[in-house]
Amino acid sequence: MNKARLLIASILIATIIFVAGLFSGWAFDRYRSNILFEETRVNELNTESFVTEQLFLEHFEEESCDILSGRVPEMQENLREVGAKLAKLDRSKSFDINDFNYLKRKYFIQEVQFLSIIMDLNKNCESNYDIILYFYDPYQAKSISQGQILDAVSADRNYELIVLSFDGTYYDEPLLNLLVRKYHISELPTLVINNENLGSGLIGIEKIEEKLDLDVETN
Repeated sequence: MNKARLLIASILIATIIFVAGLFSGWAFDRYRSNILFEETRVNELNTESFVTEQLFLEHFEEESCDILSGRVPEMQENLREVGAKLAKLDRSKSFDINDFNYLKRKYFIQEVQFLSIIMDLNKNCESNYDIILYFYDPYQAKSISQGQILDAVSADRNYELIVLSFDGTYYDEPLLNLLVRKYHISELPTLVINNENLGSGLIGIEKIEEKLDLDVETN
């Protein structure tokens, strides 16, 4: 009888611990999701602020480029942080799918807005930002390795290199189809450096550095 009671008690304790673990995990992921909502809203406001500032500064052409370029590092860092947290949330697999899709679409749109801003600075302000567009599959080994290589490249080039990552398997955002058609993306991973598609498959750090250095020499 005592053994039976001990067994039942053990099962109850184990069940309580398991449920508590599930709840704490859900609560933590919900907390991370709420943080992402707030950071996404901040990024959205920063982008709107930048565009408004750009329109205003068109009346002061000599000063506008320097002022606008000064905003780039902050916007780039904010996007990077949100992207990293979004990837962690995706891997956890314990989130509200509607909330997650909303966050992912907003992040994707903000990336394209930021890309447009950088291209505009390169065109109208004679800036020389290098732009890498990275189309990837979040669950593919080659894509993960390619992301690590890009992290290494970015670490050496500070804010003059803009790396934007696009989940090539995410079809809920129509803008993805536009980018895929424009840059002729057929397989993942694929890198596009300064509007040139370098082809699919894993691309080493040497080839990336060579392409970036070559573009600097020809500009």
